Amino acid sequence: MSESLKIGDYIALHATEVDGFVFCQDSGSQNGILGVKPDPDIQHPNLPNPFVAVFQVCIAHRYKFSKKRRKILEQLKSSPKDVVLRSKLSQTEKSAKAEDEGNHSEMRRLTGKRVVYGQVVQLKHIFTDKFIHISTTNTSFTSSSDMLVEILPFNSKNAHLRIMPRFKVKSEGDEIHYDDQIVFESMKSIGQYMHVSAGLAGPKAGASFDRHEVNLSVRQTGYTLFHFSRGELEERIQGGSMIRLFHKEVEAYVCAEGQFHSDIVENVHLRVREMIPSIPKTMAPSTSAITYWQIELEEGILLGNVITWESQVKLRHMVTRKYLSVAADTKKLVLIENGSDPMTVFKISPVIETEMEFCNVKRRHQLCLEMVEHVKTVAKMDINLSTEERNLLSVAYKNVVGSRRHSWRILSSYECKENESGNSASTNAKLCQSERKKVEGELKDICNDIINLLDEHLIKVDGSGEKSYDSLVFYIKMKGDYYRYMAEFLEGSDRQEMAESSLKAYQQATEYAVEHLQPQHPIRLGLALNFSVFYYEILNSPDKACGMARSAFDDALTNLDQTSDESYKDSTLILQLLRDNLTLWSSDSDGERLFHRL
Repeated sequence: MSESLKIGDYIALHATEVDGFVFCQDSGSQNGILGVKPDPDIQHPNLPNPFVAVFQVCIAHRYKFSKKRRKILEQLKSSPKDVVLRSKLSQTEKSAKAEDEGNHSEMRRLTGKRVVYGQVVQLKHIFTDKFIHISTTNTSFTSSSDMLVEILPFNSKNAHLRIMPRFKVKSEGDEIHYDDQIVFESMKSIGQYMHVSAGLAGPKAGASFDRHEVNLSVRQTGYTLFHFSRGELEERIQGGSMIRLFHKEVEAYVCAEGQFHSDIVENVHLRVREMIPSIPKTMAPSTSAITYWQIELEEGILLGNVITWESQVKLRHMVTRKYLSVAADTKKLVLIENGSDPMTVFKISPVIETEMEFCNVKRRHQLCLEMVEHVKTVAKMDINLSTEERNLLSVAYKNVVGSRRHSWRILSSYECKENESGNSASTNAKLCQSERKKVEGELKDICNDIINLLDEHLIKVDGSGEKSYDSLVFYIKMKGDYYRYMAEFLEGSDRQEMAESSLKAYQQATEYAVEHLQPQHPIRLGLALNFSVFYYEILNSPDKACGMARSAFDDALTNLDQTSDESYKDSTLILQLLRDNLTLWSSDSDGERLFHRL
């Protein structure tokens, strides 16, 4: 069965009756209407940009004060000096801002939740950053009995759409999966649906509008769900991402000049960006549009998969909308219109030699220990640390240990690859082994150092002096964390000893947390997150890990409305991590370790 549709997913809608994707390429306030252009090539449809056909599935937002604000602004156009209206606007602005913040918070909280048939959602168009709306004033260009569907930048009931199955094999309450055929019912006009016109809209719908129109009608149109991406688009390089190509040796950008639908002014070339200290903007990367390229995966334009080494991709120039290609006769880089040409496919490959990688690994874990020494001095004063001091202690050791854990993973991976290739006696394998043992020694020293500091100064102070249970749980949790870090790389009886010490610390911290901290307290949630990772990663007990994470998530969610303003953001963030881990652990049949921990 295909993957489930979830809140926050990025999708494309394929209208089955006319065989094309729903899209809008007009980002202005005029002609912001949806259309469908028939194209039998589902993997490589003729779209100027993949994001013109990509929508994010959002929750149904509240809109009361947003609507009120728009009405007042409209009234002020005819009475700009009306004092009463301006006073109302000032009050409404605050309420509308709080409403928007509430919508964003609720969207973050529900992101990743499965969508079911009968659920009301909004669809946010990625290219324009606007929502699909059912117009109540504008009629369709193709049928006077139908209403227009357009994209607008605000929330309203006109943007609320109920997802229903096209065929009776599924019913309300069933999970929606990709490749399902669905219909969208308007919540503003119950019994009417997003429909694709049989004929072309024609020029009156906008310049060169040679496509079918999406409108509101009593007739239904089925849409097939295509999965583009999941997660924030800005957080990684993936299909559809915009990049700059910078030649490292020449220190120049790969660019071209021209405009779409017109001849190329200057084909692909390198342009040196001279750095002039007296002109500050020259010291920063270029922001000129001619230096931007959009990545498309070879498998399809509407795939937002993460780009990895060895991925085969196409590069599309943002200004000319033409593809980077290698000319067959001259072997030079040129721009061409045809994206199906095999000469437009490039492979993303690393060029750094193994020796350089070792230099980078060594540089990353040679961090300055001055911050650690400073916080150790304060901790050894045998006083209760403030929340800020406590967090500084945690961050200082986490930075020092984190870089070495990262280095250890890279070195272990290289060593494993060399051994699997039968090169265990090679220079690289020996160098990997030597560096790995060195990093392991440093990790043991640092972990033992913080554990001794916790036992001798911090846990003892909070245990014998005035009780501060959030600090006490925080410190005992840290102790469990650093025993866990050592269990990650030790073997045999040493690993068993560290695992038992970590388990004991986590259990002790949990006892205090359950007795003295609320379920939604960020420290208690952070403890549950790391303890569940310990069960999953160190003890290989996925059932216990899932049970602990799910229990902590459910208990905290029930009491989330009692969280203070200071803790709400931290608590919701950890809840998101717990939910992500549960999703990954539930679907991870191969045991791939992609989970979150603090």
